[in-house]
Amino acid sequence: MAPAQETTAPQIPSLSEFMEVADRNLFHPERRIPEKKELKELPRPDLVLYGTLMDGGLSYAYVEDKKISP
Repeated sequence: MAPAQETTAPQIPSLSEFMEVADRNLFHPERRIPEKKELKELPRPDLVLYGTLMDGGLSYAYVEDKKISP
């Protein structure tokens, strides 16, 4: 019978090692978080819902945007 070999438990990485994963963006070519650009707020449409129709797997909504319509 072969003698039992001692196995050591794997070491758990520290929290600071996990933070590196959060700080580096894996999907950016340079592996960094890109700068955020300011987004413009879009104008809110003025909608009127006239009705809906469901036909089998299709659904329709009849709407009008008062800001776009003549």
